Amino acid sequence: MKKLIFSLVLAFLMLIFTANIYSTCPDGYRPATFIVTIGGCEYTVGFCFKCASPAPSIGLIIEYFQKNDPNCSQSISTDELLDSLNYELDTHFFLWDSCQIPPCDEDYIVVLRTYAKCWYKENNNGTIIYHNCHTYDCCKEETWCEGPNGPEQKGAGIPYWCNQTTDCTDSEPANPRSGYSTGCFHLWTPCQ
Repeated sequence: MKKLIFSLVLAFLMLIFTANIYSTCPDGYRPATFIVTIGGCEYTVGFCFKCASPAPSIGLIIEYFQKNDPNCSQSISTDELLDSLNYELDTHFFLWDSCQIPPCDEDYIVVLRTYAKCWYKENNNGTIIYHNCHTYDCCKEETWCEGPNGPEQKGAGIPYWCNQTTDCTDSEPANPRSGYSTGCFHLWTPCQ
């Protein structure tokens, strides 16, 4: 009986730990995920969002991404992949309809996009997961409203740096062995 109770407690703790690995959203943000196919491979993308009120604004950040089948091959670089995932975030987030967007004939909402410049890789039993390092981020304000055919982007400001540190190497390292992570490294952002 003690072994069963110990096993149940251990399983419960592992479930809690695993559930919290990827929910490192900043204060006031909520975690969410979506699945998308890019270059013939399926990816899970974890992101953080915030519907601010009373000011009409939304915050969006990609938190992590992973290829669901580690054996799936594609011909795009990680930089191109991340660029595509940022584009897909808009599509999936607005289809998800979790924050109120005003009609275009009435008003617009400000979307504050945060782009991570630094990422690290974790090898989780052969699955490589890219995590946001939260160290070198830039932001871009966009305005959106709800048009007759769905959400419409009405404008975008010039990207600007939110946080700056220098603990991020220039090139992407090789994948780490199972159970290990790399240091932070640079990936492309719209702020280059």
